[in-house]
Amino acid sequence: MIKSSLRVKIIPIISLILFLTVPYRLVQIICLTVVFAVILSLLYAVTVSKKLEIERNLMTMRLHSGEQAEISFSIMNYSRLPVFVCYVYDDVSYIYVYDNKNRNLILLRSKEVKKITYRIHVQQRGEFYAGPVTVKFSDPLNLFEVTKEIDTKLKLYVRPAKITLITEPVPGLPQGNISIKNICYEDVTMRRSLREYRNGDELKRINWRASAKYGSLFTNEYQDTFDVPFFVFVNLAEDDYRFDQRLLLIERALELAAHIVERAAMLKQRCGFAAYGTGFPYLKPANNQTDFILDIISTIGMEKGSLDYNPEEKFKSQLPFGTQLFVIGPAEVDFYNDKAAAEKTDMSTDNLGITRSIWK
Repeated sequence: MIKSSLRVKIIPIISLILFLTVPYRLVQIICLTVVFAVILSLLYAVTVSKKLEIERNLMTMRLHSGEQAEISFSIMNYSRLPVFVCYVYDDVSYIYVYDNKNRNLILLRSKEVKKITYRIHVQQRGEFYAGPVTVKFSDPLNLFEVTKEIDTKLKLYVRPAKITLITEPVPGLPQGNISIKNICYEDVTMRRSLREYRNGDELKRINWRASAKYGSLFTNEYQDTFDVPFFVFVNLAEDDYRFDQRLLLIERALELAAHIVERAAMLKQRCGFAAYGTGFPYLKPANNQTDFILDIISTIGMEKGSLDYNPEEKFKSQLPFGTQLFVIGPAEVDFYNDKAAAEKTDMSTDNLGITRSIWK
């Protein structure tokens, strides 16, 4: 958008009238100069406005509440004309920006690309945006002011804050990603080593190729591993939480849920999620959906009413074989807060009552 004052609009008209009516050459030259100056200033504003672009290196960023992050974008002047004073503002609502570095005055030379970087501190869970970017400048004579809003946005998913919690999986299905010293979970597809034959070794464990090569019997030893799918259920029913601390308690419930989901990803386990909350999401345990679940946790809210079913009974028939169920509600949150207040260091999903059952 190009703006100009009423004075700038009137002066060219008066200059043209004087040029046509006053017979003096000097006056006519001055009038033409004024008209050409206004026209050239307008052409400058239009040309440069079309050639200014913004580019972000990221379109989505995921953070935890309480973390700091760096946001950057590039402003490019593709025109052959310089911009002597350019104001650049990246709109970041509801997020603290250090030293207002998302507002900058810069000089852009012809064909120059300039990178702008600033730091933010996210303080609450949710979905936020950085952008659009507003660029303001004027022509060298300051006759026309140009404001250009470039709709390039960075989506910020702010996950619940990180907490301390021990989440240990219980052996479920053999042949997986978690190592364990138990021959019951031996993975015959992952040979660990060879050793000399001992009386009682099964014939199917003998490595016949190595035995033939060295002239004596050798037995295969395999890695012992297991898998256990995770399923996290969160109760966000509004009436189940105390009114005076409802928001804080629900945030703590989501912090516990996010920790368990991230722990599943660290252990390379399938993970599912359900909640009594906005949208009533339900995702069966599957691979490669950690970010999707955490994005839901970042934006989910309370739902009116009270939980009127037992999650263990409800999901028992729906979950895959060997699934470990985690249930988080008001009671579990109170247990965690009590232990945290007492500075306990042994807080786990087991002693908080979050781990419920393994479906076998």
